[in-house]
Amino acid sequence: MNVFVSNDLWLIPLIPFVVGFAIGLFGRYVQQFWSGFAACLAMLASLVYSIKAVFLLASTPADVVHVKQHVWTWMTSGGLTIDFSLVVDQLTAVMILIVTGVGFLIHYYSLGYMEHDHDSPRFFCQLNLFAGFMLLLVMASNLLVMFVGWEGVGACSYLLIGFYFKESEKAAAGQKAFLVNRIGDVFFVLGVLLLLYGLAQAGLAPTLEFAQIKAGAGALEDQRLALSWGTAAGAGSPLVEPTSVGLVTMVCLLLFVGATGKSAQIPLFVWLPDAMAGPTPVSALIHAATMVTAGVYMVCRLHFLFVMSPTAMAVIAWVGALTALMAGVIGLAQRDIKRVLAYSTISQLGYMFLAAGVGAFAAAIFHLLTHAFFKALLFLGAGSVIHGLKGEQDIFKMGGLRTKLPVTHLTFVVGALAIAGVPPLAGFFSKDLILYHAYSSRLGSPGLYLIALITAVLTAFYMFRMVTLVFWGESRVDRAVKKHIHESPPSMTITLMFLAVLSAMAGFLNLPKILKGSEWFDTVLHPVFARVHVLGAPDHRLEGVLMLVSILVAVIGVTMTTLFYLSPRKDEALEELEVTWVYRAIYRKFAIDELYALIVVCPLSAFSRFLKDAFDGALIDRTLVNGPPRLLKIAGRFLSEFQSGDVQRYLLLLTLGMAAIVVYLIKTL
Repeated sequence: MNVFVSNDLWLIPLIPFVVGFAIGLFGRYVQQFWSGFAACLAMLASLVYSIKAVFLLASTPADVVHVKQHVWTWMTSGGLTIDFSLVVDQLTAVMILIVTGVGFLIHYYSLGYMEHDHDSPRFFCQLNLFAGFMLLLVMASNLLVMFVGWEGVGACSYLLIGFYFKESEKAAAGQKAFLVNRIGDVFFVLGVLLLLYGLAQAGLAPTLEFAQIKAGAGALEDQRLALSWGTAAGAGSPLVEPTSVGLVTMVCLLLFVGATGKSAQIPLFVWLPDAMAGPTPVSALIHAATMVTAGVYMVCRLHFLFVMSPTAMAVIAWVGALTALMAGVIGLAQRDIKRVLAYSTISQLGYMFLAAGVGAFAAAIFHLLTHAFFKALLFLGAGSVIHGLKGEQDIFKMGGLRTKLPVTHLTFVVGALAIAGVPPLAGFFSKDLILYHAYSSRLGSPGLYLIALITAVLTAFYMFRMVTLVFWGESRVDRAVKKHIHESPPSMTITLMFLAVLSAMAGFLNLPKILKGSEWFDTVLHPVFARVHVLGAPDHRLEGVLMLVSILVAVIGVTMTTLFYLSPRKDEALEELEVTWVYRAIYRKFAIDELYALIVVCPLSAFSRFLKDAFDGALIDRTLVNGPPRLLKIAGRFLSEFQSGDVQRYLLLLTLGMAAIVVYLIKTL
């Protein structure tokens, strides 16, 4: 295995780290603008070094698998050595360009969005640190360094989501994101530990390096774990017959649960809609290019393990498909413009996991790329609307904004068309590729394809429901707000235009051969996913038919939604719809948060209160801590009765005591 050594890779995550810490320490002593300017400059420098690394990788000989930099040897324990090393291969190259490129645009947008916020230095500090940790995550050469970035983005997301921490609701949203992600992280760690155990059982040297795990993955294929569910009392025989499960399957499932936390899939998706509590640029950064894609990236990075377990792959595909469907349904009835986009993010992440679950890892990464562009565009466009309406986020209190916010309107429509899968925009090509593989892959099925197709219709529906209610039709804006509506400053509109171009053109990076393209993006990632052999031979006739179906459902979804919400009888129909139990269930998000509260939060809270009162209060505080002083106090009071100061009483007691001793000695002789 040939590796090219570079000495510049560490600068890609280091620059945002250093500048972020500097802003945190000294930002309060300079004008607000300079904090934002320094943060933007840091991301631009990181982007430049990322481009340099990508060109370096592209210029290396064909047998070079990646560019690597060994920074230092972190720790050595027994036979396990952990190096703090960074690598750039074709998969990493895509990720660092997304994180630094889209990250820079979001930083630049934030200059205008946070212009009047006196706490913007803290915002830019946390934004830089977040980007640095994400870059560390995707550039890590081993699982432990990846986990540092994994935990780092979790901690920074807690700070950014709860940025307005003086408002209890927003502080609670940050806490919820942090705690839900910690649940997934526990399973991630268990998966890593079980992987080390499996390597030891297979007689291989312990390692967490991706390249070495990949080289020895074949030895893990036959490893199994025996599962026993306890023994009968006094008999020593199992209560349930012991079973065994593939070690690789268990490792992959544990790691995938960790991914469901970061990438908001069933059952750990509940934090993402509440993450809208942070400033809109935070929503764009977390939901478009960084944290929520970490789980998808991890699964694709360890694809050589996942493809060894058809069970794990099936779980990933079905969880992704069902998450996409559920989030799409919930998005139909939401009123908050950012919350609609949040459920859209959950749904699109489900598409990515569906692609990974059927073995189409390159398609998953391609959709990750296009999603980064159009979802960042949509979130930042929503931020522009909110900025122009003085904080209003209810789409039913908007309308007719196309003339007031012309740049925001045009760019937002481009993003909506892209995510709806309308050709020839970027989302069409990536989503169509996932639909094709969901049907044609050896791990795919008509059921998965049908769910993905229904989700595509739902996506077109709720996106153009939002476009129609926000920008078209009659204005429902409050009179006091209407006279102050204005287009956003250039730092925001320029970013929107740039992202609109990317959302429109990025799909041509992987133009399918059926349209006389070269599928360039698949070719670029081929060295990383070369061992995947579950997709089968391409069937261009089937691909063409499925492409026409994809176009048809997107056009139908957009057309039907637009006609309905521009209809004069729209209000009457909505009033009739909103009283139905189905609509109320969807609007309440199927009461999943309440269900979790009933099943998990309330029992844990009750048990915690019991421990506090019975164990901590009664045993620890009242018995062990306060008990001895109370006993000493009682003993003191009793003994104080004998300390009266009467000498005659003292002599009487002394005489009685001496007499008792004499009597005792006489009896014992």
